[in-house]
Amino acid sequence: MIAGRETANTAAADLKALCETVVRHNPTTAVAAFNTDQLPDPRSALVLACVLQLTDTDDGARFWWQYAAGAGQPAAYCLYLHHLALGETHAARWWHTQTNEAQPKPTTRTPPQAHPRTVG
Repeated sequence: MIAGRETANTAAADLKALCETVVRHNPTTAVAAFNTDQLPDPRSALVLACVLQLTDTDDGARFWWQYAAGAGQPAAYCLYLHHLALGETHAARWWHTQTNEAQPKPTTRTPPQAHPRTVG
């Protein structure tokens, strides 16, 4: 069980570092952007969730990460770390698959074939 606790502790530390980075690198105006009087835009929700996490308000953080993740924000990775830190491996795995879904799919385009020149 030590390995599980170690994984949870690492995930918690990674989540804290990620939240500190999100909060530090977003201007205060990003948090003030609201779609309606009571509903923040997804980027603001991501920052709000990170602030809540850093102040040990896990349930509120999880709610706003879920909201932001539904709008394509990188909050799914925060949810992955959050559930991993709680030892909820099934939920963590599910959110991890959502981080993969959120990534743009690489396009493999075949370069156009050069037309052979006819010498004439």
